[in-house]
Amino acid sequence: MRLVLGECGGNESAAVRRYRQLYPRRRRQPDRRTIEAVERRLRETGSVATTRGSGGGRPHTITPALEQSILDAVYDDPTTSVRRLARQFGVSNSEVILIRYLKMIEREDDKSSGNGF
Repeated sequence: MRLVLGECGGNESAAVRRYRQLYPRRRRQPDRRTIEAVERRLRETGSVATTRGSGGGRPHTITPALEQSILDAVYDDPTTSVRRLARQFGVSNSEVILIRYLKMIEREDDKSSGNGF
């Protein structure tokens, strides 16, 4: 990306067009703001890596007790939305979905093995 920007004389819009010509099969194409941000980050920090830390994103905060609380809330009201549960327990939507999915698989395994349910 940086080389393409240099080839285009520092013009981000021209770099976007040139990048698309060079890499037409890439699923995600950078826009002007992305190229601008990478260039700025490189100038300011000397690296193109983000400063989010290792892995970035929200850390996993699910403890067995929290998982059980979420499952209890679902049991009490199965119509409660994933978003509402995530806000209520301070976790991401995907973590709530994962807990519900894993519990569903666990129940299916119990049914198929004859352990009851």
